[in-house]
Amino acid sequence: MSFAVIVVSEIGDKTFLIAAVMAMTNPRLVIFFAAISALGVMTVLSALFGHFLPNVLSKEYTQFAAAGLFIVFGFKMLWDGWHMDDTEGNDELEEVSAELIAKEKEGKDEADRERDDLMEAGGVTAAQKKDLATLDRLKSGAQNIANYFFSAVFIQTFVLTFLAEWGDRSQIATIALAGAEDFWWVTIGSLIGHALCSAVAVIGGRLLASKISVRTVTIVGAVIFIICGIYSFYVNYYKLNEDMTMLSISELLSRTLSPDVATREDAERQLETLARESFAQYMFLLGQELSSEASQIDIRRSAGIAMKNALSAKDEGIRSEFTARWLQMDQNQRKVIKDGLLRSLSSSHKAPGFAAAQVIAAVADIELPRQEWPDLINILVQNVTLPDDNTKEATLQAIGFICETIDPLVLQDVSNMILTAVVQGARKEEANQRVRLAALKSLWNSLEFVKKNFEHEGERNYIMQIVCEATISSDEDVQVASFECLVKIVQLYYDKMPNYMAQALYGLTIDGMQSPNERVAMQSVEFWSTVCEEEATRLADNMAGEHSSDFTPYPVHDFARPVGQKLVSVLLFLLTKKEEDDDEDEWNISMAAATCLTLLANVFSDDIVGLVLPWVQAHLQSTDWKYREAAVMAFGSILDGPKHETLAPLIEQALPFFVAMMKDSQVQVKDTTAWTLGRISEMMTPETVKPDQLHALISVVVGGLTDQPRVASNCAWCIVNLAEHMAGEDTDVATYPLSQYFDGLISTLLNCVNDKSDANLKATVYEAIATLVSTCAKDCFGTVERLAAEMLSRLNGTVAMQREVVSHDDRTTLQELQANICSVLTNIIRRMSNMIAPVADSIMVTILQILTSSQRNSTVLEDCFIVISSLTSAVDGDFVRYMNDFSPHLVRSLQNPQDHQMTAIAVGLIGDICRALNEQILPYCPEYMNCLVENLKSPILDRSVKPAILSTFGDIAIAIGSEFERFVAPVMQIVDEAVALVITVPQDRSFDQIEYANMLREGITEAYVGITQGLTTGQKAQLLAPYVEKMFVFMQSIVFDDEHSEEVAITMGGLIGDLADAFPPGSMARFYSMPWVDKLLKELRGMYYNPKGQDVGKWAKTRVKRQLAAAI
Repeated sequence: MSFAVIVVSEIGDKTFLIAAVMAMTNPRLVIFFAAISALGVMTVLSALFGHFLPNVLSKEYTQFAAAGLFIVFGFKMLWDGWHMDDTEGNDELEEVSAELIAKEKEGKDEADRERDDLMEAGGVTAAQKKDLATLDRLKSGAQNIANYFFSAVFIQTFVLTFLAEWGDRSQIATIALAGAEDFWWVTIGSLIGHALCSAVAVIGGRLLASKISVRTVTIVGAVIFIICGIYSFYVNYYKLNEDMTMLSISELLSRTLSPDVATREDAERQLETLARESFAQYMFLLGQELSSEASQIDIRRSAGIAMKNALSAKDEGIRSEFTARWLQMDQNQRKVIKDGLLRSLSSSHKAPGFAAAQVIAAVADIELPRQEWPDLINILVQNVTLPDDNTKEATLQAIGFICETIDPLVLQDVSNMILTAVVQGARKEEANQRVRLAALKSLWNSLEFVKKNFEHEGERNYIMQIVCEATISSDEDVQVASFECLVKIVQLYYDKMPNYMAQALYGLTIDGMQSPNERVAMQSVEFWSTVCEEEATRLADNMAGEHSSDFTPYPVHDFARPVGQKLVSVLLFLLTKKEEDDDEDEWNISMAAATCLTLLANVFSDDIVGLVLPWVQAHLQSTDWKYREAAVMAFGSILDGPKHETLAPLIEQALPFFVAMMKDSQVQVKDTTAWTLGRISEMMTPETVKPDQLHALISVVVGGLTDQPRVASNCAWCIVNLAEHMAGEDTDVATYPLSQYFDGLISTLLNCVNDKSDANLKATVYEAIATLVSTCAKDCFGTVERLAAEMLSRLNGTVAMQREVVSHDDRTTLQELQANICSVLTNIIRRMSNMIAPVADSIMVTILQILTSSQRNSTVLEDCFIVISSLTSAVDGDFVRYMNDFSPHLVRSLQNPQDHQMTAIAVGLIGDICRALNEQILPYCPEYMNCLVENLKSPILDRSVKPAILSTFGDIAIAIGSEFERFVAPVMQIVDEAVALVITVPQDRSFDQIEYANMLREGITEAYVGITQGLTTGQKAQLLAPYVEKMFVFMQSIVFDDEHSEEVAITMGGLIGDLADAFPPGSMARFYSMPWVDKLLKELRGMYYNPKGQDVGKWAKTRVKRQLAAAI
C-alpha cells in the first residue's frame, strides 16, 4: 500500500519536477542520488514519527486516523485535480525551472564578484596566474570527486527536494501508514516508491510531464487515496471487532463463573448467540482460549466445557443438530481446532488437559463413525508412551471418554491398540498414580469392546492380573478404580470368572468390604451385588424358559454360596455403620450392604433365613441403636428371596416387635422400621392377612404420618403397598379389607399434606391417596366423590397462585403441587369412569385455564394431558364438546419437538381421543396428520417417539374408517421408509439398536393393523391390495430375526389374522402358504408365560386355515 500511495502522489509533484528539471542540465546520477537521499531521510523520519505515535495515542485511534487522513487527502486531491487546468502542470514545471535558473544565476554572479574583488586588490602576476591555474585544476578535480555528494548541484537538489517534501501529502501519508501498519514494510515500500519516481523523473521526467497532465495524475491519485482509506477503515474495523470478540470470549467465560445468577445467565446467553451466529469462529476462539498457556486455568476449563456442550447433548434431536453444525464447517477449520485440542492434552496444568480430553471425545463421537480423523487413535496411543505425565494422564482420560461415548463397533478395529495403551498405563510399574488412575478408568470404559481379548486366556489373565494388582495399590483412588473394573468385568464376563474367583477374587473382595476406606468397601460390596444380580437374573430366565424345547439354560456358577457365611457376616456388620447425622438420601456403606443382602436373598432363597435370622434375633432389642436399626434392616432386606410359606410365620412373630419399635427414641430406628413395615405390606394379600395384623399395622403407620418427614414418608409408602396388595386381582368388588379404614386414611393423608412442608413427603402422600383411589372397592366411592371435589377445589386454587408466583423456586413448588393433584384426579377419573361426568366440565375448565396460563415448557402440561387422557375414556364421545378449546393446545405440543416427552404424551393423547370420538375426530385429522408427518421428518425429535407416531396412524385409521382413504398413499409411503430402516438386519448390533428396531417394528405393524381394520370396517379393503406383498415381506424379515421381541410377534399375529379377514377366503393363500407364517404361529402358541400371545396365535391360526382351505 505504501508503494502505491507514494507513486500516485509523487508523479507530477514538485519533488518529481525538481528532479526532472535538474536532470536536464546536470548529471542524472548526481540528481538521482541527491533526490533519493532527501526523500529517504524524510521517509525514515516520517515513518519513525508515525511508528511512535501509537505509544502516545491508542493504536486503534491511530489506525482509524490514518484511514481518515487518506480519505480527506483523497477528496482534497480530487477537488484540486477537478479544478486544475490541463496546462497547470507545465506552469509548475516552468516555475521550478525558473527558480533553478535564478538560483544558478545568483551563484554565478557571486563568483564573478569574488574574482573582481581579487583583481582589484592588486592584480594577478604570471606566477599567480600559474598557481591559480593549478589551484583551479585541483579544485576542479576535487569538485568532480565531490560532485556526487557535496557539489552545489547535489546540495541544491537535496535541499530543494527535502524542503519541497516537508508537509507534502506523501509525507503525511507515510506518517499515517506507519502509525497503522508495520513500520518496516511501510518504510521499505515508501523508499522503493520514491526511488522509482525519482528514476522516472531524471530519465524522462520532462517528457512524462509533457505527455500526462498533472490534472490526470492528481485525479487518479485522489481515487487511489480514497480507495486506500476506505480499505484501511474496513480492515481496521474488522480487526478491532475481532479483537473485541476475542477479548469478550475471555471475559464472557470469566462471567460464566460469576456467583451472580444474572451475570452468569447473561454471559451464557451471549455465548449461545455467538455459537448460533458464527459457530466456526466461536469454536476457534474457544479452542485458542483452551490451548493458551497464558490464560487463567478456570477460563481454559470453561472454554473446554463450552466446546463440549456445543458438540454433544443428551437429547438426540439436539445432538443431531450439533453434529450437522460441526460437519458443515470447513475441513481446514476443523483441523486447526482439533490440532489445538491435541496440543492442549500436553498442558502444564491438569484441568485444561482434562477439558480437552472431553472435547476430543465429543469430536471423535461425530467423526470416527464417519471414518474421519483416522489418525486420532494412533496419536493418542503414541502420547501414552511420552515421558510427560500430564500428557499421559490427559490422553488416557481422552481414550476413556472416547470408549465411553462411541459405539464399541466403531472401535473394534483399534481395540487392541487402545487396550495396549490402557494396560501400559495401568501397570504397577507406572510410578505416577494419577496416570495409573486415568488408565484404570479408561480400562473401565473400554471393557465392553475388548470381548475378543477376553476370549483369549493369555490376554484375559494379563488384564485380570493388572486389575487385581491395582486393588492393593497404596493409592486409594487407584484401589477404588480397580474394584470398579472388577464390578464391570464380572457383569460382562461372568462365565469367564470361575478360576479367578477361587484364585483371587474371593479374598480381595471380602477383604475390600472390610477396608477402612468406605469407597473401597462400597465397591467391594457392589461386586457381590453384581454377582448376585446376574445369578438371580439367570435363575429367573432359566425358570421362564424351561418349557421351551429350544431354550438353552444359562450357566449359574453360584459364586456366593461357598463363602455365604462369611459374606453374610460381613454384610450384617456393615449394616451397623451408621451415624446419627447420616443423610437419609446419601448412598452409604450401610445402604449398599442392605441392597447386597436383598440380592443375596434372591439367590439363596430359603437358605438366607438361617444365615440372617439368628443375628436379627440377637440384636433386635440391643441397647445400641445402631444394632437395633441394623437388625430391623436385615429382616426387611431378606423378604424378597424366601418362599411365602417360610416367611409368613416369621412375619407374624416379628410384627409386634416392629409395631412397638415405631415408638423407639431413635429416629433412624423408627425410619427403618417404617420401611420394613412397608416391605411386610408387600407380602400381605386379602387371603392371607389377619384382621388383627392389618389393624395393628394401619394404626401404627397412621400414627407415623405425624412423625418426622423421613418416618412419615415411609409410613405413606407402607399405605401405598397396602392399597396395592389388599385390592386383589379384581378391583370391581363391593368391598375389601381396607374399606373400613378408607375414609380415615384419606382424611389423615390430606391432613398430613396440609401440615407438612417437605416436598418428598408430600409427593409420597399424594401417591398414597392416588393408589388408594385406584384400588378401592365400590363401597368407597362416596369418599372418592368427596375427594374429587376437594382435589378440584385445590387445583382451582393453584390457578390463581399461578398468576402470582414470581421466583423460580415458588414456580417449581407450585408445579409440583399441581402435578400431585393431577395424579390424584387422574386416578379418580379412571376409577369412577362415567360416574365422573357431572364434574367433567369443571375439570376441563380448570385444566384449560392451567394450560393457557402455563409456560410452554412447564412440567405441569404433561400432568394436565394425562388428566385429559383419562377423561376421554370416561366420557367417550361427549369429549367432542371440549375439542375446539383443547385442540390448539394439543397442536402446540405436537409442534414442539424439542420437548420430546411432551410430544410423546401428545401423540398418545391423539390415540385416546380417536378411541373416544371415532369418526367425530375427522375435522381435526388433517392438522393432526400434518403435525405427525412433520415430527417423523424432524431431526430434533427424539427417535423414541417416532414408533408411537406410526402406531397413531393406525389409531386414526380405525377411528375414521373409510375416510382414511385420502391418507392411505402418503402414510404408506412414510411407513415404507420406516420399513427400509429395519428390514435389513446389520451384523453385531448393540442392545440399543436391537431395542429401537423392535420399537420401530412394533410401530410399523400397529400402523398396518390399524389401517387394515379401518379400511376393512369402512368397506375399502381393496385399497390395501397394492401394499399386501410389502407387508408380508416385512413380516418375513422379522420372523427370521432371532432378536425380535414378543410384542412384535404378537402384533404380527394380529396383522396376519386381520389381513385374512380383510380379503375373500382363498385370495391370500399364496402368502399364507409360506413356511415362515406357520413358524410365527407356532412361536405365538408356544408363549407359555404370555397368555395374550397364545390367544392371538390360536385366533390367527383359524384365519389362516380359512384362507388356505378356500384355495383348495
